[in-house]
Amino acid sequence: FFFSFFAPIIHEAAKRETMPDKKKKKYPAICPHGSLEKVFDNVYVVMGSYKMMPAARIGLTMTIVKRGDSDLTIINSMRVSPDVEEEIKKLGTIKNVVRICANHGSSDEYYIDTYGATYYDLPNADVKGATVTPKADKELPELPFSDGKVVMIKDMKYPEAVVWIPDGGGTLVTGDFIQNGRPAPHKSVIGKAMTSMLGFDTGCCRPPPLCFKAYGDGKDMYQPNVPAILELEFKNIISGK
Repeated sequence: FFFSFFAPIIHEAAKRETMPDKKKKKYPAICPHGSLEKVFDNVYVVMGSYKMMPAARIGLTMTIVKRGDSDLTIINSMRVSPDVEEEIKKLGTIKNVVRICANHGSSDEYYIDTYGATYYDLPNADVKGATVTPKADKELPELPFSDGKVVMIKDMKYPEAVVWIPDGGGTLVTGDFIQNGRPAPHKSVIGKAMTSMLGFDTGCCRPPPLCFKAYGDGKDMYQPNVPAILELEFKNIISGK
């Protein structure tokens, strides 16, 4: 019941958030978020939130990968305060934006326009209900850095991928397919209630059960996706939510 009630509202909210303004381009508002945190050498995150609808914010984590002396790649983008944006700029130059989940990406255009970043998107991501984003410069599984790997998630209604990087003994960067089921610090009260009722707050880092019902079109998404992910050697997961 809860999923069937909230799902149409969530998709409509995502479309409104990214709908272009013909008079003046409008980017998503900056939602509550934390500071820039160093996870490993050359890997940083900002834990924050995304407004699904008025008063309803869910958790969102932006990942920043640094390669070479100054090249920065943003995965699971999110608008941040000017102070935090300046901290990111101190790390290097924002060269690339990578979208790994068709239901993410509402802030991608801001970084593309502001920094002239190259945009890496999922193939066939312009499906009905997905977040509207700019035209891709390049498509996954191609990545802007040579030491990463991509697992393209199969049999998903909304395209998705998992990115592996060698940092920290192997780290996965994920979107919706694998989520952090523990409390997110910047969710709103309504957002917490909504994700709890929908079964996303599992307490584990795993694929949320309702994600399969909503995105799988009745297909078995465990096979071959989970075995393909488990073939990668990793010690850490940085989930988008």
